[in-house]
Amino acid sequence: MSLREEDDKDTQGLLRRLSVATGQSDPGSNLHRYLSRLPSTSSFEDISAILRTQLVIHRARVLGCEAILWGDSTTRLAERTLAETAKGRGFSLPWLVNDSSPHGIELIYPLRDLLRKELALFTSVTEPSLERYITRGSPTLNQVKSSKKSTIDGLMTQYFESVEQNYPSIVNNVVRTGSKLRPSEDFQDQSRCQVCNLPLNDEDDLNREELKNREEGSWAESDRQVQSLCYGCHRSTQGSTSEIMKGAG
Repeated sequence: MSLREEDDKDTQGLLRRLSVATGQSDPGSNLHRYLSRLPSTSSFEDISAILRTQLVIHRARVLGCEAILWGDSTTRLAERTLAETAKGRGFSLPWLVNDSSPHGIELIYPLRDLLRKELALFTSVTEPSLERYITRGSPTLNQVKSSKKSTIDGLMTQYFESVEQNYPSIVNNVVRTGSKLRPSEDFQDQSRCQVCNLPLNDEDDLNREELKNREEGSWAESDRQVQSLCYGCHRSTQGSTSEIMKGAG
């Protein structure tokens, strides 16, 4: 079975597990009920982004595309580099911020050398204007002032919006540092996380054990159920992990 076929199987398996976990046959209801069970706003935003990325990749395959061109600027990639590290996905950075093909299709970032403010300036002087295509990072950025609704992505967006104005070299340095990371040569043979579909790190077991020791009361009822999740996805889905994985068989 090819990497692409395995990835499609993993995506279909995730949707099937959502159906089992929520007890709903309607895809929209499945998604809404599952996301509503996530433990925090950060988790909601994180898992929503993962599912959105998987949807784009799946659609690209249906259309027979050989590559996906993402419109992420230097600023956005810097935000993602620190945000994903904070979430526990430092191991996955080579696939999240660099040109790569972890899902059997090329993922390319042609705007990686341009700051968000530079793109905003350029799109404002084009005719017709392209400003509507410039997004402002985390959709929950306006909620950052509320500590209850703060998200990791939102805080990183707020931080780099400030840094970008006065210290753009810091933004560039973060992305350049991330670009030096390279995936292991045998990553295609590694087991995959059943949520984000990225290769699992050998240290994920140790990280999960550490998390288990801190959160014994909310740990999944079976350790076996979470062995196929990376550390970052386990943290984001904590409290709903066991429900998803019950349908994995």
